[in-house]
Amino acid sequence: MRFWPTLCRIGGRFCLVCVGRLLLWSFWLFMCVVLGLGIWVASTPQLSLPKPLLRHLENHLSAEGLEIRVGGIVISPNGQLLVSDLRVHLAGFEDPILRIEHARTTVNPWAVLAGRAGAHSLEFSGTDLVLPAQISPTGTSQPLLEDIDAHLSYGDHRLDIHRLNARCAGLSLRASGALNDSSLRHNPSAPREPLGPQLLAHLRQAAAYYPRLRQLGKCWLELDLRPDAACIAFATAKAGLTEFRLEAPAPIEAGSLTLACTPVPLRPRAPFTLELRAGLARLSTPKASAEGLRALLRATIDPAAPAAS
Repeated sequence: MRFWPTLCRIGGRFCLVCVGRLLLWSFWLFMCVVLGLGIWVASTPQLSLPKPLLRHLENHLSAEGLEIRVGGIVISPNGQLLVSDLRVHLAGFEDPILRIEHARTTVNPWAVLAGRAGAHSLEFSGTDLVLPAQISPTGTSQPLLEDIDAHLSYGDHRLDIHRLNARCAGLSLRASGALNDSSLRHNPSAPREPLGPQLLAHLRQAAAYYPRLRQLGKCWLELDLRPDAACIAFATAKAGLTEFRLEAPAPIEAGSLTLACTPVPLRPRAPFTLELRAGLARLSTPKASAEGLRALLRATIDPAAPAAS
């Protein structure tokens, strides 16, 4: 009678010992795999994102009415994503509206794939914003903004523009400062407007003004943005034009025109005063000429006033 209880006790103890050793060896095996993976990641300068994950990321980032194609994504050990050959297309358009040669972001790539995080810092260069041939005034694809070089970061309803340089025809654009998007927050329950049609509408408006921009000579524009929760930001602008010439209604030649304005709200909600200072180094007409011209313009702008027809 005592044989079976003793045998069961010995067998149970043996099973427990085996299970404990199995768990112990499994733990050490798991730790060795993790250690080996960590050593491999630390010793590898860059890791390419696998193609299936790359396709999944493209589908995750594709908004309604947009098609996004990525040439490649490389992950560095410090958590940075290096994106190359990024193309953004409008649905039904063959030409891309945005071309980015190189971009770098500091977000966690696995969190992006899971849809839990967005980009907090972004740098890109070799970027062009393009008018597709279907809406370009020339009938061919034309760069609207060229050689865009920027460093942006986002956090706490604030978009910091550490660096933004671009060219538009003969215009050189430089901007720095920050924007506050608190006033742009929409009701989550409200219907969301598709992004693709919105971009197409803005590009059509830009295409209407594109021929006028090409008529300008070499000019520049500098923007200094101070964030504001009510109006997004106050913009202080400085602009200059090397020289220009008008043929009608009478021949006029001018050189070295400079403009500067007081801070202007980007989204005004109340009347504000605008002060514009202008300087013209030289002005020549067939009958007269002048040098060192200065002008000061003050105006009160009411955003609620009806637009002139």
